[in-house]
Amino acid sequence: MISGNRGFHFARIDRCDNEWMLRFVRQLWEALEPHRALSYRRGAASRDLARIEAILGEHDGIVTAFENGDPALALRLLAERRTQGRSNFHRLLGSSEDHVGAATGSLDL
Repeated sequence: MISGNRGFHFARIDRCDNEWMLRFVRQLWEALEPHRALSYRRGAASRDLARIEAILGEHDGIVTAFENGDPALALRLLAERRTQGRSNFHRLLGSSEDHVGAATGSLDL
């Protein structure tokens, strides 16, 4: 799941022609990797299959919007996914969003 998630996100990110931004995003991604792994483990332990299906559906919707040439819909779905991902991330880590801070909120999980 971790590898698939990274592949999904970097398929979009790697298309950016700003090498400085790419290095920055890669550094942030790597810094959050241990937290992401913990989040996935806790999610799997909870056996919340409905949430897993919802996450896959959200990602599928984003891909479909891009494939259909609808960037406005894709951007809206990406924003919704970031919000859902941030909430799920904090819930699984057992922390409040206020305590952890907004720095992790910009990365979709």
